[in-house]
Amino acid sequence: MTSTEQAPLNTAWAEPSESKWRWLAMQFDAHRMQTLGNLKCLLIDHEVHRPIVVEFLPSRPLEAESLLLDIVRNMAKYGSIPPLTQVNESEDQEEDEEDGQAAWRRLAFQFDEHRVRALKHLESLLLDPEGYLIEAEQFLRAGPDNGVTVMHARLQAALNM
Repeated sequence: MTSTEQAPLNTAWAEPSESKWRWLAMQFDAHRMQTLGNLKCLLIDHEVHRPIVVEFLPSRPLEAESLLLDIVRNMAKYGSIPPLTQVNESEDQEEDEEDGQAAWRRLAFQFDEHRVRALKHLESLLLDPEGYLIEAEQFLRAGPDNGVTVMHARLQAALNM
């Protein structure tokens, strides 16, 4: 192949279907809700809930985490990056304009990011219950980040690897 010729586009990889994005979103949301519940319980009574939280921490949706990592790598590798929509739009307006696949993709990234952040707060609260109380309470009040923004940040990180 000469320097002016381009390598053929690899079409072996296609973005996951709507049902796969839905499965990912549901896996991450279930674990996110369990993590948030444990975080709230730890804030209420650290001594009582500490053993429960320590037992919970190793439980993770490993299959979903691995699949999402593969998807991000493939999206970055093959350039199938969805456009960054206006992230300051309301969630309701965004959902009306999205197709099912885009909506579930956004939710999968949103739930996973919120879940990972909740796990970090949970671990920090276990290590320093007094010093980390305010940060954990602020996190619970803040809510999740926009899924489109999260997806683009992860894709950018994958491209820079």
